[in-house]
Amino acid sequence: MNDFFLAVNQCKSIAIGDAQIEVRQFLVKELVQFDFFGSKLKAALNADFSKENIKAFLDVTTIPVMCLISIVTDLTPELLSQIKLSDEDKYVEIVKEIIEVNSSYFDQKEVKESSRLSKEPESTWFDALQILVSHGHKHDDILNYNFGTYIEYLKAVSKLKNLNALETACITRTAYHADKKGFDGFAKSMKQTNT
Repeated sequence: MNDFFLAVNQCKSIAIGDAQIEVRQFLVKELVQFDFFGSKLKAALNADFSKENIKAFLDVTTIPVMCLISIVTDLTPELLSQIKLSDEDKYVEIVKEIIEVNSSYFDQKEVKESSRLSKEPESTWFDALQILVSHGHKHDDILNYNFGTYIEYLKAVSKLKNLNALETACITRTAYHADKKGFDGFAKSMKQTNT
C-alpha cells in the first residue's frame, strides 16, 4: 500500500452479489486480536500470498480466518459461511484483500531471538508509544492509527533521529576543527538559515 492509502486510512471494496463490502486496515488497539489470528495465517503462508496457497490454507482452517475477516470487515459469521460454501473464489479474494490492505503487518519480517543482543533491554509497547508521544503524538490517537501508519511514523521518527545525530556530529566536527573566525562564521550562517 502507498503512503497516502495508509495515512488517510483507506479501505478497499469487494463486490459480493449486489453489495459492496469494505476491507479496512486494522487499528493499533486491535493488534493483539488481529495478531492472534493473523499470525496463524502469516506462518502458514510463509510469505507466499498466492490465491492457490491461500486456498490450500482455507481448506484446512476455518475459524481463525473467519475471526480475522470479522475484525476488518462488516461481514457476519453467517454471511461468511454462506460465501465460503457458495463462492469459494470470493472467499479467497476476501482473504487476499485483507492481506494486501494490511500488508504492513503481513510483510513484516520476524525478529529471530538469536539476532538480539543479550545485553540489550527488551523493548515494550510503551517504549514504542513513548517514541511517538515524545514527538507530539497523543496516546489515544496512536491507538486509533491503523497499523501501517503506526509503523511508518516509527520509521519517520527513527530517520529524523538519525539525521539529527548526523547533524550534531557534523557541527561537533566543524567546531573541533575550526579556528575562532571559522567557527564564528559557521555559527552566523546557522543562525541565518534558522530564521
